[in-house]
Order: sequence, then C-alpha cells, then structure tokens
Amino acid sequence: MTTQETLEQAMLNRKSVKIFYNRLGKITAEEIGHAHVVLISSSLGKKTVTVDLSRNNHAMLGWKSFDLSNISRVEILN
Repeated sequence: MTTQETLEQAMLNRKSVKIFYNRLGKITAEEIGHAHVVLISSSLGKKTVTVDLSRNNHAMLGWKSFDLSNISRVEILN
C-alpha cells in the first residue's frame, strides 16, 4: 500500500496516524494526528501532494501540512 493509500484508509476509517518525515536540510521528525485532506495540485508540470494534519498535543491544537514526497512512513493508530 502506498503512503497516499494508507492516509486515505486512515481518513476513511477516522483513525489517527503517525507520520514519519524527513525534509531535506531539516531534522527527521514524527507527527501524530488525524489526516483530513490530501490535496493534489500541478504547478509548471510538477505534481505536488500535500497532507493536512489536525493535531492535538495537550494544549496545542492546530494544522500542519506535509509534502507527500517527504513522508517516509505512515502508521495507522487505533
């Protein structure tokens, strides 16, 4: 199953996900939350997929976007 398919399955089943990502020049990190949107856009012939993640880290609630090409692994949580 691809990363996009895993995210779509989590959204369909309303499950939290743990996203592992590594952006070039940035520290490898993990985020936990609910994936809500996978946006696909084209700019100058380049296809970009963005995942919006709703997260709640204790008192911190917010949205974060990830480029699908920077996500190395996705785990669906119970």
